[in-house]
Amino acid sequence: MNMVLPFVDERKEFVVGFRAQTEWKWLIAAAFFMGEIGAGMYVVSALNNYMSGALVGLLVVLVGKTAAHLLYLGRPERFWRIFAKPSTSWISRGLYAMVIFAIFGALYIAPSFDAFSWVPIDQASSGGQAILGISLLAAVVVMIYDGFVMSYSPALPFWNTTLLPVLFLSYSLLGGATLTLVMMYGSSFSNTIIQIVERLELWLIIINFLVIAVYLYTQYYSNVTARKSVMMLLKEEYSVPFIVGVVIIGLVITLIMALSFTQARLGFILVGLAISELIGDFLLRFLMLRVGIYPPVVF
Repeated sequence: MNMVLPFVDERKEFVVGFRAQTEWKWLIAAAFFMGEIGAGMYVVSALNNYMSGALVGLLVVLVGKTAAHLLYLGRPERFWRIFAKPSTSWISRGLYAMVIFAIFGALYIAPSFDAFSWVPIDQASSGGQAILGISLLAAVVVMIYDGFVMSYSPALPFWNTTLLPVLFLSYSLLGGATLTLVMMYGSSFSNTIIQIVERLELWLIIINFLVIAVYLYTQYYSNVTARKSVMMLLKEEYSVPFIVGVVIIGLVITLIMALSFTQARLGFILVGLAISELIGDFLLRFLMLRVGIYPPVVF
């Protein structure tokens, strides 16, 4: 079997060739994107005691991700069925994580806002720190569970790797750091904390370079179908959005702008940084879905 096998129309039977998955497209990519960067923003903001950023991150997950999933389902009244199998389904586990994240995240940040100052939680107490710990753990599950959902698909070899949740985690934290930095800009927040988030941003860009490179390298040498997916990203139909959008705009330009921002904290640089990073962030998830292909069927 070689790499010149064609793609075939899924409606045709008894034809040898690669078949693309067609179920998960824009809406699922949007759900992944909003859920993961929202959770990443919550983690980065909460760990730096920036409650406004944590609140926005929480809302991005609860409103953005939930809305995209409901639109994709088409039958929202069936949504409750997802809760049914947490012991075997990462989709079910992810939904439980979102509920836990919503409850404990809201409890932790509520006392920071005047309207909810009556909430009897002291964030600095052991109880408050326990609530924070649970919310952070749930947020991490929200960041990685989409990757586990995809990686538990042996029929789609390019996804079937434990590196996928790692990739989604690193991108989620990068998006979260970017949005937190944008919100902090121009505020009275401590310059020391802003510098910590700046350094985190730089390190995460480098880490994402490495994770993507390792992912593509290992998948290229894993099997013929995964290799075909890699070639679709690097040389074939999705090479332009991947190389230009994900790599050049999403990582290279983002890195240049992040370095520039550390030298001159100008708003237009930060806006450009955020736009370029989020473009690459969304395109990565969308393209990962588009290059999920089934192995040729041999009769």
